[in-house]
Amino acid sequence: MRKVKRTRLIVIILAMVLVVNAGLVGYSMIGGNLPVSDKNSSDNSVKTTVNTQNSKTVDNGLKDEASTEISKEILDLIKTQDPDSYTKNLNNYKQLLELLNVHVKFKNEIERLIKKGKKLPDILIAYSFLNDCYGGMEDIEKLVDNKEAGKKWPDIFKEYFKNNPEFVPRDFESDYLERLLDSGTNQDTIMIADRVSQKAKVEIDTLISKKQAGESWRLINAEYGIVNGLEKSPHLSVTRTQLTKYTTQTNLSEKEVINALTIGTKLGESADSVLNSVKKGLSKEEIYAMAFEEKYY
Repeated sequence: MRKVKRTRLIVIILAMVLVVNAGLVGYSMIGGNLPVSDKNSSDNSVKTTVNTQNSKTVDNGLKDEASTEISKEILDLIKTQDPDSYTKNLNNYKQLLELLNVHVKFKNEIERLIKKGKKLPDILIAYSFLNDCYGGMEDIEKLVDNKEAGKKWPDIFKEYFKNNPEFVPRDFESDYLERLLDSGTNQDTIMIADRVSQKAKVEIDTLISKKQAGESWRLINAEYGIVNGLEKSPHLSVTRTQLTKYTTQTNLSEKEVINALTIGTKLGESADSVLNSVKKGLSKEEIYAMAFEEKYY
């Protein structure tokens, strides 16, 4: 009997990116593009849009919807927390809701914590971090509580990773992957389904069936209480010339450069900025904390 070849999904994705981006060395990473731009609008108006995708409703009654509408009660609480930073905090909150495609289930959780007296900047940092990690909704308050207890964000992030090992793509039979791709299932769906499957402890076929039936990842993740509403995983492409340039300039290995560029892509930071941080010996958790604190504090 012919031995069935097994391969990592990441290898398949890598090959596909190389084909699409001729002459490029492509690397696909799971995670969210986190909103850490320092541009804050001075507009105090509150956007009141509700976004639904095909009005999908799952068996538990959960609908596929997101909203950037903020009630007067929440606006008043945000202003009371920090009057001087009201505009900045409000704009950051609206930006997060929109850019991270936040389901109303998680918006309600954020606002429950605001009503409980938790600081909005701390909530936004916790949510942004968990969005990248596909963390659980219950972890938002846990991270904020750790910050209130006096812990620093890098230490909080390190503790989280200690208790929640980072995602590693599983091995799949090559025939299985080929069948999925031939059926029209794209690489993002396979990668995200793999990650959600491991986090939610459900069969990957169950998730792919939901996606093929028209459910969005925003709705699927909300069903399982997973913090992430993005429909695609970000892709990083770097030319061989660029990779050689960065390794020569920084004396970092190719793997270290790729990891740094991936972090930069997620955080919206320049390659030089993140590479300099890595060269100085800063950990991933410290780089994330610096970016989030600069944005939200």
